[in-house]
Amino acid sequence: MSGHGGAALSTCMAACLTEAVAPAEPAAHGAADAAPVRPTLVSGGAAGADACWATHGARLGFVVQVASFAGHRRHGPADEVTLLTPRDLARGSVDVQRAAQALGRSAAPRSAYVRQLVARNRLVARAAAVVAVVERAPHRSRRPWDCGVEGGTGWTCQLYLDRFRGAPDSAVLLVYAQDTRQWARARVCHDDVRWHPVDHPAQALALAGAASLAAVGTRKLDASGRAAIQALLGALKAATRPSSARSSSAAPSPLPGAPG
Repeated sequence: MSGHGGAALSTCMAACLTEAVAPAEPAAHGAADAAPVRPTLVSGGAAGADACWATHGARLGFVVQVASFAGHRRHGPADEVTLLTPRDLARGSVDVQRAAQALGRSAAPRSAYVRQLVARNRLVARAAAVVAVVERAPHRSRRPWDCGVEGGTGWTCQLYLDRFRGAPDSAVLLVYAQDTRQWARARVCHDDVRWHPVDHPAQALALAGAASLAAVGTRKLDASGRAAIQALLGALKAATRPSSARSSSAAPSPLPGAPG
């Protein structure tokens, strides 16, 4: 698919966004045709932060994968696009209900378009081993498991965090707050989500061992948010050691799995 957002359903992207991802086969020892696997960036194709993540990621050699749906206007480049199906909408209802309860929102928005946006966010959240977003600073909440992140970005963060209710220390969720100009990482104590400042966000992602991430955020991206995205992707690319694929023509590896 074109690197400038042409609409094509990628079987590789569809596979990595399904409920369960089959483990990759080990590379053959001494394979002469082995080639580095490019790091992967998954986003939602929205204007603002999503488009900025995709644009800078593409420039740095990331494979940009976008979750979308029919009638959705995508922004920014994409190597691969996966379109929502009616099955995706039905399958995610339980996850959306749980996230809505934590966020204090309706699990069934009146607008069909908004429901598809939430379903798209679920695909992004389920594809990710690690997540980095740009938004306002998360607020403290008394609701159990509430991530405190605003807007549509909050849906992605909550849907991601909810996957780790049985193993909260395994979640790697970072937010760059444009209002405080500070990165922070979510930490869960029992069912209380707290945010702790992070001075080296790329190091936190690299230490998680993930060569791919989900990256989304606010449509109201400012200069500090744009600079934060550019700096994080540059540092992450430098810190990520490429692994080997079975052949130079192999499709990008599925995103690392996590508890479902």
